[in-house]
Amino acid sequence: MFRYLSADSVAILVLGHLAVCASEPGHQLVSFWAPFVLVHLGGQDTITAFSRQDNELWLRHLLNLVTQVAVAGYVVAKASWPDVRLRAAMIIMFVSGSIKYAERTLCLYLASPEKVRSNAQNDLSKLQTPDFQPSSMTSYVFDCILEGRYPGNDSGRRETYFFSVDAPQNMLQSTTCANDVPGILQRKFVSNPSRYKSYDYIGEYLEIFYQYRYTKYPLRQMFYYELYEAPIALALFTAANKAGQLHPSSSRRSADVTVSYILLVGAIILDASSAAMLANLPTGILRAANYIVPAWARKRWSEELAQYSMIKSQCAAVQAYTIRQWILPSRSSIILDNLLHFGTRAEWNCSSSRGQLALRKWKAAAAGSALDKSTSSGVDFSTSVLIWHIATDMRYYTTTRDGDSSSICSDDDRVKTTKERKEMSRQLSSYIIYLVFNCGVMCLLASQGNNPDEKVAVVTKLLLEGGNNNDDDDGEETVQATVLDVNQQGGNNNELLQRAKAALYYPVVPHAQKVAKELININDEAHRWGLTADVWVEMLYYTAPRCGAAFHYEHLSTGGEFVTHILFLMQILGPFMPISDGASAP
Repeated sequence: MFRYLSADSVAILVLGHLAVCASEPGHQLVSFWAPFVLVHLGGQDTITAFSRQDNELWLRHLLNLVTQVAVAGYVVAKASWPDVRLRAAMIIMFVSGSIKYAERTLCLYLASPEKVRSNAQNDLSKLQTPDFQPSSMTSYVFDCILEGRYPGNDSGRRETYFFSVDAPQNMLQSTTCANDVPGILQRKFVSNPSRYKSYDYIGEYLEIFYQYRYTKYPLRQMFYYELYEAPIALALFTAANKAGQLHPSSSRRSADVTVSYILLVGAIILDASSAAMLANLPTGILRAANYIVPAWARKRWSEELAQYSMIKSQCAAVQAYTIRQWILPSRSSIILDNLLHFGTRAEWNCSSSRGQLALRKWKAAAAGSALDKSTSSGVDFSTSVLIWHIATDMRYYTTTRDGDSSSICSDDDRVKTTKERKEMSRQLSSYIIYLVFNCGVMCLLASQGNNPDEKVAVVTKLLLEGGNNNDDDDGEETVQATVLDVNQQGGNNNELLQRAKAALYYPVVPHAQKVAKELININDEAHRWGLTADVWVEMLYYTAPRCGAAFHYEHLSTGGEFVTHILFLMQILGPFMPISDGASAP
């Protein structure tokens, strides 16, 4: 990261030094090094931006391009080039470096928010034609998923536009044919073992999204020429008469020639490595790597879930309370199957239920119970997540230590399923806690302040202990009425902020105990952990479209997050995106 951020400053220093040395007798060969600074700034084809801010600030990079190309041109113009071959090698590398740097700046512009929005509007206008048939398009996409086919780069670019907005909307074809989607899902997906290829399909799309935002992939689809320039320049430099450009000292003469050869060979390696990496692209020029590691066998993201424990974070003896665990295929399959279940029943509001649909499915909570209140829309989401996180840990460690005498499962498959749901509940619990409290997703108070980690620690402590530690029942009832008002639906930002502040003075642990006790009252252990897992899956559906574009954008450059895959699943399998105020449901 430091090397990336310091590249421009180092380039200015080097070019300034070369400009001084170029005018000294016997140092003209040093001017040959100036074009390699531009080659370095142009970078590999596999990286143009370190973060989304680079794309947003593409004008700053354009200014650097103009300035540094002008300085490099001044350096090479000052030197005399008596040998035509040496001059030709210099010109080739100068043109190559300038083009590389210009390509990088152009890719930053193409990935800028303004350009992405413009492309999205143009592509949307193309869909609004008399020939557009949403039902046929939806069926075609589903067939591509099940057959392991990829629709193409243009479609991939279009489908990932919604990652550039904080409030993603449903796709036009999903909304238009919402009445047909349940039947299509029932016929093609529910009993089809190939339905789990959905994650591979999404991996292809996210790979395209990454390439369009962080690499020179958009330009490499059109042409590729850079494999030939550096070798030609090396051959010309080797054949050139360099005697007139060298320092009289034999040691300095040898050093200048050696450095020049190193720079030329380095440029060749840079281009060759970029070309080799492009072999893994879906439509790359070189495909040799596909014979070594097939596309279906390659990892397209980290395949890990971050685990953040609120309990451990409050223990001074525990230093590392954020870890990562593999996401098992069986658990990702359950999440997909639950989404398909909602789709076949046209329950498109699963992204807004936060566990209410699971309670209704399992018939586990009466109105006004702790389970019902803790998942209601009137509760601040961070409070709801923390209540269920603590309750899940309570039940997990209790059954692990003491066993569960309330129900004994004799069926091996049933025992295995129960254990899987139990482990899945805890893993999703820690993952969503990581998203909300560690990453600041949908945590209004945790996202404020100059030191997010310190702010999260304060919020955590207050939520766990309760800001009001007095025994005034009236005071607690007042706070409870503010935070757990099940009749309060939505509100503007000021109201949400007031509810979030009230949550700081809402003692979470006692209410987590109430939730845990109501879970204990469910006699069937399989039923209990099935309910808990389904609640956490719904909370994952709730979180995915509300993380914000910046979260998905940033984390895709560091391996990706599972919640991003869930967002894409909800986007392509039906109109699952939450409906904004004033909009009508599909």
